[in-house]
Amino acid sequence: MSGSKGIILVRDSNGDIAGIYCLKGFSFALGGNAYDSIGGFAELKDAMIVDLMAQRGILREIMEEAHIAEVSITVLHDLGSIYPDRGMTPNHPRIWAAEVTADIAIGGHKNTDPWEMDSQVFFIPYDQLWGKAGFIAKNDDAFFLSIIARLMATGILRQPAI
Repeated sequence: MSGSKGIILVRDSNGDIAGIYCLKGFSFALGGNAYDSIGGFAELKDAMIVDLMAQRGILREIMEEAHIAEVSITVLHDLGSIYPDRGMTPNHPRIWAAEVTADIAIGGHKNTDPWEMDSQVFFIPYDQLWGKAGFIAKNDDAFFLSIIARLMATGILRQPAI
């Protein structure tokens, strides 16, 4: 298994998507900061590698990377698998979006996973996702873009009328 990556969706009191949480942090490979999605590989404390898409594994990643102690997933959108670069590697990671019940501050929480690079979680309001200057157009993370494409293809996310 090649791991899993996802994003956190937040709904407002009307049930509409209010925005998403994403990460930004230092990337050793790039030598600078880059956007990132939440998730990664299985850890030794996981029972088996096949549990990468189990809610407990995703909850662990959300708690570590979004730095929240108590969270529960209300809806887990399993968005399948992607080939990030089928010509160079056999990686076939899973992607997901989790709707959660938790109060996460608008930004600035550091990733608490000691095995990962320094990163911080931040909130992007729904109306700031779209258009040429929107967050989707600025984010080069292939996992994030694949997640957004699958959420749009399934009708979970819809671009507002311009």
